[in-house]
Amino acid sequence: MSSEPDRTPQDPFHSVRSQFERWRSDRTPGERIPEPLWRAAVDAAREQGINKTALALGLNHTLLTKRFASSANE
Repeated sequence: MSSEPDRTPQDPFHSVRSQFERWRSDRTPGERIPEPLWRAAVDAAREQGINKTALALGLNHTLLTKRFASSANE
């Protein structure tokens, strides 16, 4: 039996996923994702990768890839 506390890895998407869940619960149908959420998703993709981020946040992979690429040009 170990005396060390149970260390489960932190969810790297927790904060941004919460933001998306809040927006999705309040949005009207057809409303576009706001720019601040896209920026948060791109930031997450820089750290965790585009595939993992798109899956974790329920985003279209192609759209996230385009946002990611255009952010590199800024």
